[in-house]
Amino acid sequence: MAVLWPDEKEKLKTSQLKWIEFRDKEFEFSDAAYNNLEGTMWLVVKANKRLQIVKNRAIELRDYYFDIKLDLKTYQE
Repeated sequence: MAVLWPDEKEKLKTSQLKWIEFRDKEFEFSDAAYNNLEGTMWLVVKANKRLQIVKNRAIELRDYYFDIKLDLKTYQE
């Protein structure tokens, strides 16, 4: 948040709230799909699917941060 302008902060907050809605719905679907499969290995697959969803968002946010930070540094020089 420290590298964002006020309007960008609000957009990020909105985006993140919408992403949380998406994440929760995706988890619901994943639970429904994998809970009906036979075998304990699907519990691990389901857990990994959740991990990948959150990991991908974290990587997206990190990439935004580094891009903005790089641009700010370039602009200041």
